[in-house]
Amino acid sequence: LQNSWLFIMLLQGAAEHSLADVSGLWKAGPNGSLTQTDSLACGSHKLLGATPAPQRTAATDGEGTAAKAHPAAVLLGLTDDVDAAMVRVAVGADGRIEARHLATVPALGYVAAGKVQKRAVLFGMPGAAVSAAIVEAHAYGFLYKAVPAGGRTGANAILRLGLPPDGLGVLGAALLPPASPASPTTLLVLTETAVHTFRWC
Repeated sequence: LQNSWLFIMLLQGAAEHSLADVSGLWKAGPNGSLTQTDSLACGSHKLLGATPAPQRTAATDGEGTAAKAHPAAVLLGLTDDVDAAMVRVAVGADGRIEARHLATVPALGYVAAGKVQKRAVLFGMPGAAVSAAIVEAHAYGFLYKAVPAGGRTGANAILRLGLPPDGLGVLGAALLPPASPASPTTLLVLTETAVHTFRWC
């Protein structure tokens, strides 16, 4: 896992922020270019998916106006044998990578490897009703609840998408984080002609 890749993920999660907003994650070289400040070896763990972690609360400037905040971290879903590990990865003020294993999604790595029709592998809030999802091209979504890091069993459910069989199928999907772990989780599914929403409590 290289910082350049992490930097790209941070930008994807905050397209409205300019380069100047996130440039604090990098150190300027002698010619003003960005240089790598750290790297993190992932060994045999493979990336299943990534999503921006919840942002830090924006500070206020001297005039009481909320200052724009860059995303504090990304949440990575990494294979961990047959499971998936939900790992929060951030970059400290000194440019060093900070990683923390938050939760485990039992058997997700194994299931994702066997889903040849999958369009997306998604990760959300670890404590939510739906912490991860696999969305297939046409028929189904597979929803998972995470358990504490190292847990072996967890809840899962199958969602029938109900898309027209003659359509082009799913183009993309996203899990919207709930306001709190007790709030419903929303799954967005994008097709060529519509955006479909599914809510799970």
